[in-house]
Order: sequence, then C-alpha cells, then structure tokens
Amino acid sequence: MRWISLKRRPKRRYLKFIGIFLVVEIIILIIMFGGKGVVESITIEAGGELPSAIDFLNKPNAEAVYITDISLLSASVPGQYDIEIKVGLRKYKSVLEVVDTTPPKGSVKKLERNEPEEIKPEDFVTSIEDVTDVTVTYKNPPDFTQVNTQPVTLVLTDTSGNTTEYETSVRISKILESIQVEKGTEEIDMTSFLKPEVHADNLSLVEDSLQFDRVGSFPVQVNVDGILYDSVIEVVDRVPPQIYGAKKTTVYIGQPVSYKKGVYAEDDEDGEVSISVDSSQVNLKVEGEYPLYYTAVDSSGNETTVEVTVTVKQQSVTKEELEKLADEVLAEITTEDMTILEKSWAIYKYINTHLTYVGSSDKTDWMKEAHRGITRAVGDCFTYYSMSELLLNRIGIQTLSVERASMGEETNHYWHMVNYGQGWYHFDACIHIPKLVSFMLTTEELDAFSRRAGPNNYYYRYDRENYPVSEAKPTEEILALRAKN
Repeated sequence: MRWISLKRRPKRRYLKFIGIFLVVEIIILIIMFGGKGVVESITIEAGGELPSAIDFLNKPNAEAVYITDISLLSASVPGQYDIEIKVGLRKYKSVLEVVDTTPPKGSVKKLERNEPEEIKPEDFVTSIEDVTDVTVTYKNPPDFTQVNTQPVTLVLTDTSGNTTEYETSVRISKILESIQVEKGTEEIDMTSFLKPEVHADNLSLVEDSLQFDRVGSFPVQVNVDGILYDSVIEVVDRVPPQIYGAKKTTVYIGQPVSYKKGVYAEDDEDGEVSISVDSSQVNLKVEGEYPLYYTAVDSSGNETTVEVTVTVKQQSVTKEELEKLADEVLAEITTEDMTILEKSWAIYKYINTHLTYVGSSDKTDWMKEAHRGITRAVGDCFTYYSMSELLLNRIGIQTLSVERASMGEETNHYWHMVNYGQGWYHFDACIHIPKLVSFMLTTEELDAFSRRAGPNNYYYRYDRENYPVSEAKPTEEILALRAKN
C-alpha cells in the first residue's frame, strides 16, 4: 500500500500546477480585458476613417486583428455594423456605429432672368459637400411672377436630416442691374440699361432730374414699355490725377535733394493728392543721368506715373554760398514790410535789368548759372530762369519750372509758373522782343504774346497737361505793379 501511494503523488502535484496556471491566466485576461475584453461599440462620424481592430480593446495593449471583412463596410453610410475581432486564441464581438451629425455645405449663386419663369431650387446651387445624398428645397417658394429682385432662402438636407440654409436672390428684369457713367455726364443713353438680347419701344427714367456730379451709386427706376424695373447708376471717376511740375532736373553730389519740391498732383474728385517718388535708380554719388518716377493715385484707384531725367553733377558752387548771395540781393531789393507779391515784383525787376543777354549758358547747372548771373551779370534765358529759381524760392513762393516744347530747330526757353497765394501765373524775368512785361501773366496773355512773337505760337509753347491752369485774368495788384515798369 505504501508503494502505491508513492506512485500517485506526482499526478496530484501536476494537476495542482495546471489549476494554478488556469487561475493566473484568467486573472491576466480579466486584468487585460476587464472581463469582456472589448468595448461594446465604437462610434465614428460618417466620412471618417474606419477604426483599427486594436481600437475595440478595453485596454489596447495586445495584438488584435479583424475577423470581419471590413473592406465590405462603408464609413460614408450611417448605420450599425457587427464587428468580430480576434485576440490571441479568443474571439470577441462588438458594434461599429457610423453616424452623420455634420450638416451639408454648399455654395450658391444669384440668378437673373429676363422674363418671369419657374426656377428649380437646385439651379441656384453651384456645389455641395456632404458624405450622403443632399436635397435642395425652398424655405419659402419665391413668387416668379414678380419682376425685379427678391430674396431666396435655400435649404440643403442630407439623408440623416442635417440641414443648412443659404441666402441668395433672383432678379427678373429686362434691364441691367447697374450701369456706369463718368462723373460729370449730363445725358445718359437709355439703351445702355437694356440687356444685350432685349428690345424695347419706350425707355425712360422715372426721375429725369438726376445729376451726376459726384461719385456714388444712385438707385433708379426705368420704365420699359410700361413696366418699372429697378437699376443703379454708378457714377465713377476714371480720370487719373494730374502731376504738375515734374521735369528734368539737376542735383549735386554732396547736396541734399528734395525731389518733391515744386511738384504736386491734383485730381478732379479728390483735389490735391499725395505723390510718391521712386529714386531707386538715382546714384547721388556718381555723375550721370538717371530716371526718376513720380506716382500719384486717387481715391478711385486711378494711377499716374511720370518719368523724368535727373542729372547728377559735381557742384560748382555750394548751396551755402548761393543762399548767402541770394540773401544779400534780397536785402538790397526788398523790405520786411513788403507782401510776397511785391517781393516777387522786386525780384522780377532786379533780374530783368541786372543781366546783359549774351546768348549762352550752362543749361546743365542752374546753380552755376544763378551764381554767374548775380556775380557777372551776363547770360541767356536759362540764366534769367536760374536766378528766378534761386530768389523766388528764397522768399518762399510756390514755383513750377517750365520749358518750351521746342520743335525742329527752335531754341529752348525756360520760365516759371508761380503761386503767390492767389492762383497760378507765369513769371519770366527774361527780356523780350517785342517788349513784354512778363510778370504774373495769365495763359491767355502768354498766348497773345506767342502769336505776336513768331510762327506757330512757338515762344510760350509748353505741355499744358503737366501744369495747372492759370487764373483767368490778373488781379488789380498785379496790374498796378506792371504799370510801374
């Protein structure tokens, strides 16, 4: 009996070991999978990506694979799908729920028709974004027997019942929604309101006393064969600003430069507008000729650019020397109680009588000529001009330089337009044959002399688009000063 009991003990120990192993395995599985091993369900948004098998595990720290053939599932179709996965030797079941909570997106357009007619709601839609089918309906059906513009609300609904509303409009009219006319237009061509394919026997504005003297949008009604249609007249400004005083100029190495001096821009709508200067191609350290650009933009976006040539030179006389010389001259010919007009007259008389005309000058160096004119009292029209440039600017009067628009073998001539606070006039201190007191001349007076001076009105011919219009007639003060000559 003793021998027999010894033979059975190993079997009991083996069974005990197996039991312990099973208990441990169960405990491990409970710890890993919470008893069940997988979640009851996973919910994804329609159109998203399908989850991996591991995503179904309570604690995704083990290898898992699909048993279900997920290639047969569509993440774009809402619904509940039974899922089976395998973890090791065990199989588990769960549910994949695909839901659609995202409303459809779309883009819509306005529609235009010449005559009343029914329009389908989907005709307003240009695109739709949604993972499911979408239907388009009217929130409130429009009245397609009504002319002119009416609002339209469209409702986009997907198969899950998600909705999105979009606002647009429909316009039923034989005329254009708007036309453009230039500011200052006095009479409108009524046929410009009609659409290209439309004919009308009678066209008229309901209100015919409209004025188009300012930029803006003005609603109007147009009677087309007895039916009133709405439209808009847009008064626009297509005329660019005008840049005045932009001219070729000479600057000096080592001297400060003010490119905007004597240059300004005006617009018929905005008045005076700012000017930008592009001097990026000008090298102020090396002698030569360089392009310079002036640009002005009005409030309507009309842009003007003027290119001029800048000559860079070594200075023959310093600015300080020239200003000292100018101040000495002004101290002799003016007094502090003089008006700026009276000082201008004194400058005119001084230059006109001080110089002896010799018919030559260095027309590339106005500073040199101004110095020569004062110190040596000889020169030609450019010397007269250069002295005027120095002295007029020294008293603070606004000046614009003007050059004759010469043709053929005509010689050049130089003078100024000036504004002493009472409008623009021409100032030319040079002597004239026939004799002319060319102090604060109007353009009309300038032209009258040109007709007397020679053929083709050459004497004061200049590009008038680049300069302001002078005053219509000289003031009494100007006439009184001229009479003193």
